[in-house]
Amino acid sequence: MALPASCAEGELLTLSGCAQVAAGHYAREERSYPCSEGFFAPREGMRACDACPAGKVSRSEGAATCEECAPGTYSGSAGRRACSACAPGRFQHAAGRSACEPCAAGTYA
Repeated sequence: MALPASCAEGELLTLSGCAQVAAGHYAREERSYPCSEGFFAPREGMRACDACPAGKVSRSEGAATCEECAPGTYSGSAGRRACSACAPGRFQHAAGRSACEPCAAGTYA
């Protein structure tokens, strides 16, 4: 069986032919690379990684999914690798948020 001279975008040339790169990775010039922290590739055969949206992060290379920030934390922009704690006087009860809310007058967090 003859191997192809090249593979389609998102594929790698292997000893048995073309194969899609794994989730959490992207292919460029028939090589596989893991997604950087803050980015993810949810499917096989990705040509590029997507930035985790605000409120979610990926803490390690090669992520196939993003994790929601826990209550009390937030991620204010896309492509973040870590959530930040709410500042004093601010709170967040829900997971996966992009900002913290100010405490009502006479209360604290």
